[in-house]
Amino acid sequence: MRVTHPRLLVLALAVFAIGCSSSTEPVQSNVDAARRRWLSLDSQTYTFDLEMATSWTPRSGFYHVSVNNGQVASAFDPSGKPAPGFSTTIERIWEQILAARSNQMLNSVQFDFRGIPVESDMGPWPVDGGVHFSVRNFNPR
Repeated sequence: MRVTHPRLLVLALAVFAIGCSSSTEPVQSNVDAARRRWLSLDSQTYTFDLEMATSWTPRSGFYHVSVNNGQVASAFDPSGKPAPGFSTTIERIWEQILAARSNQMLNSVQFDFRGIPVESDMGPWPVDGGVHFSVRNFNPR
């Protein structure tokens, strides 16, 4: 009986851990490790959805963005209308994260297993300089 009890405990913990994991959940907030994973993807062509909020504007709703060779090829606002001039890519979000960290203005960030910054918050919100990005549905092509 004592021999099987530890084994059952280990099995139960393993099943619990598997049940709690998901490829879409943020797994960590280590900027350097996530940056290495993002760069190793070498993804220049992809689609994703992006919601933004700033000190001046509420959450935007999700834009659908297509990136080709590192540049925005098309973007559609939350209502499905084209968003000309939209230029935010995952790499541009990364640039802002790294700059905010360098300036000690990175409030919080969460990455998925590929190094995609799924939630990032930076800047001084009390003095109208804050920005928040939410990324979902990243799909490399």
